[in-house]
Amino acid sequence: MLTSTRLSAISLQPVAVGIDDEGGVAFEELALRFAGAAVALSADKRAPPRQPSARDERRVSEAVRRIEREAEAPLSLAALADEAGLSPYHFLRSFAQVAGVTPHQYVLRTRLYRAALRLRRTREPITQIAYGAGFNDLSTFNRRFRRLMGMSPGAYRAQAPLARATAPGRSARSGSR
Repeated sequence: MLTSTRLSAISLQPVAVGIDDEGGVAFEELALRFAGAAVALSADKRAPPRQPSARDERRVSEAVRRIEREAEAPLSLAALADEAGLSPYHFLRSFAQVAGVTPHQYVLRTRLYRAALRLRRTREPITQIAYGAGFNDLSTFNRRFRRLMGMSPGAYRAQAPLARATAPGRSARSGSR
């Protein structure tokens, strides 16, 4: 029988769960967290969290560099773990310890920050920016952007000083006559 003491020893950090552009990566991460919690429950006492080794830190930094290079491409937890030479569970745990967020959260933040830069620097349609950032669904992009930035993509663009600049190919003086 589980006691409240044993249950409080398990910490599952909240994970944003939903079907999104990464083909269910969030569900995969959540399943791995539940598996880890089940193992911790079955043990009589929980071992202190292991610090990532220097090798794990190098592997995670290589994964971060890959995410930075290819944030717009589909990236799965299994593929990133395989390239790092780790099991998906160990990769997820090491990545979260080293980076402070899960791989899925890191990919989303990278995509959204890049989209925010494009919103401020260009006059491209929001839909084009969303699809170019790796989102296959505009409503998912809008919801996640609002959650991270605190406002819609359109409102974010409207606050940008460069967003009010002239469209590409037009001079700033041509519209002021």
